[in-house]
Amino acid sequence: MYLWKCWREYRGFVLGLLFLLTAFAFLADYSQSRRLWWTEDYSRAASSALFHGMHKTNLGVFHDIQEMNLGLVVIGGLLGALFMSNAGGVATEFEHKTSELLFTRPRKRALLMWTNWWCGLFLLEAVLLVTVLTSSASLAILLHVWDGTWFALFQKLTVRLLLAILAMLPMNMMVYGIASCAGVLCRSVSKGLLAAVEVIAGYFGIYVLLQVHFRLDTPNWWFDRSYSIIGGDFSHLELALAWMIIALLFPFAAQKILERRDVV
Repeated sequence: MYLWKCWREYRGFVLGLLFLLTAFAFLADYSQSRRLWWTEDYSRAASSALFHGMHKTNLGVFHDIQEMNLGLVVIGGLLGALFMSNAGGVATEFEHKTSELLFTRPRKRALLMWTNWWCGLFLLEAVLLVTVLTSSASLAILLHVWDGTWFALFQKLTVRLLLAILAMLPMNMMVYGIASCAGVLCRSVSKGLLAAVEVIAGYFGIYVLLQVHFRLDTPNWWFDRSYSIIGGDFSHLELALAWMIIALLFPFAAQKILERRDVV
């Protein structure tokens, strides 16, 4: 029952984010596909040497499409993780005056906290997955990849975007966990969002200071070696799993705060 309530709370934000990401992905695919239409038609009537030059152009265009879609996955994931708790996290129960009803027995607050958190994370990753699949489908239709000359490039692009969702999961969990914990701590989604931004900005400020000024090699969950997963390199998978475990400490802290806090 509470899971259905979480979906109703997140629904507006999730559908809005999905619409924006898919729209931008389609516009990126369409604008770049027009360049490939011209090179394909021209190369059919050109000499062999000129065709190889056009093939280099195709590679460049596919690289641009890949970078634009990767940018959507990264930016969409981070903004979605940051604002997801603001849309329907546990902290919203305090503002909606439903905390007294929900956070009293026989319901365990820990169960409600983790149900809400996992629901939000699942919806965020589902939005990214649908965005990638929609982008790939629109690109396939625009370029007729099943009978074209660049099916291998299209296949490699799609796999790379799917791996990007997996590679971004630790970062999304970290940002979403910080935002959720801050919201519960502040008993307000707006104050929690501001506190989460301050914590993340402060972390990177300290990280840059230690790296640049003191030349210290400090841990960094922001595009570290584990993001080689995007290129198909799983040699640092254990590092990504470590960051995911650390990210789970924030909703766990939010659970402990929630269990020890008055509901009114």
